[in-house]
Amino acid sequence: MKASKLNVKNEEIKESYFLYLTKTAKEKLKTSTAESKIGSVRQFETFTNYADFKTFNEEVGVCFYDYLDEQDIEVSTKIKHLNNVRDFLYWYLTSTKHKKLQIEALNTLEAKEKDLRLNQRRELIEFPSNEEISKIFSMSDDSIFTKRDLALISFQILSAARVSAIATLSIGNIDLDKKIVFQDPLEGVETKRDKYIVTRFMEFDNKNPNYLIEWVNILKNDYGFNDEDPLFPKINEYAGGIHIKKEFYGDATKYNTLYTKICKKVGIKVYHPHCFRHYSIAKALNYVRTGQQLKALSQNVGHEEIVTILEQYANMQPNEYAEVIDKMFANKGNSDLANYTDEELLEELRKRTLARGTGF
Repeated sequence: MKASKLNVKNEEIKESYFLYLTKTAKEKLKTSTAESKIGSVRQFETFTNYADFKTFNEEVGVCFYDYLDEQDIEVSTKIKHLNNVRDFLYWYLTSTKHKKLQIEALNTLEAKEKDLRLNQRRELIEFPSNEEISKIFSMSDDSIFTKRDLALISFQILSAARVSAIATLSIGNIDLDKKIVFQDPLEGVETKRDKYIVTRFMEFDNKNPNYLIEWVNILKNDYGFNDEDPLFPKINEYAGGIHIKKEFYGDATKYNTLYTKICKKVGIKVYHPHCFRHYSIAKALNYVRTGQQLKALSQNVGHEEIVTILEQYANMQPNEYAEVIDKMFANKGNSDLANYTDEELLEELRKRTLARGTGF
C-alpha cells in the first residue's frame, strides 16, 4: 500500500495520547515507553493508509491482524503492537464517545491463543560460562580501559544490575563498606518501572569487589571524582594521555558495543549486558537452600514476585538438566518410597523437604 500524506487529525490525536500517557494517566509512563506505544500506532496507520482513527471497525481489526501475520517480526512484537493499538483505540473511542459497536470491534485485536502459546515458549537465554568469566578476569589490568572493564563486569556480577541502572549510577549510589547498591530513581538511576532497589553484593569470588574498589579509588584519588559523579564515565584517549570526563559513559547501545569489545578481546562468544545479569542470578540460585533465601534473592535483584526469578532465570540449559536427570535415576529411585500412593508420596516428600529446611 502506498502511504498517503500524514493525517493531520491523527497527528493531533497521537500527540494528545502521548501527553495522556506521560502526564495524566494513573500510571505515568517514561517518555521512551510512551514513544514505543505510539510507534505501534504508526504501524497501524501505515496499514490503513493514514485513514482517520474514527473509521476503525471489525473488518479493519481483522485485516490489521492478518497484516501483522505477514510481517517478518517476532510473535512477541506482534502481540506488543496489538496490545498497544488496542489500548490506544480504546482510549480514543471511549474519550470521544464513538459507537459501542466500534469498541466491541477491539476484540479483533486480542492475541489469538496460538500466538499466546508461541509467545510463552521462551527461548533459553545463553549466558557466559564460569570458564568464559575467568577469561575476562584474566585480562591484564595494564590500562585505564581494562581497569574500567574489569570493574564493570565485576559490578554486574556482584549486583546483577540491569544495564539501564549501570549506565546511570553515581559513585554515591554504592556503599563499598556495607557492600550495598542503592538503585534509587529519585537520584537519577533508571530502573525497571522506576522501582527502588537495594542490592547486597553477591560475592561468588572474593576478588570481584577488589576490582570495583580499585576503580572507585582511581576515580576519586586520581581524577577528583565525588559521590555525585558517574560510576562509569566517558574516557577519551589523546596523544598526550587520558582524559576522564565527569559524564556518564552512554546509553544501552554504547554498553552493548563495549561488552562486545570485551568479549572479542578475550576470545569468547559475544554476550550483551543482560546475559551477565542472567549469569549472576543463575549462579546465585545454586546457593539457595530455603524459601526465605529465594525470596531474599528475588528482592535483591529487583523482582517483586518469586515466580519471576523461577520463570525467567531458573531455566537450565539442556546439558544441565540432562545431568540432573541422570543423577536422579542413577540409584534407581528411593526404594523406601516405592509402595507409597501418589498422595502419600507427595506428603512424605513435603515432610522431608521441610525437615531439610528447603521448603518454599
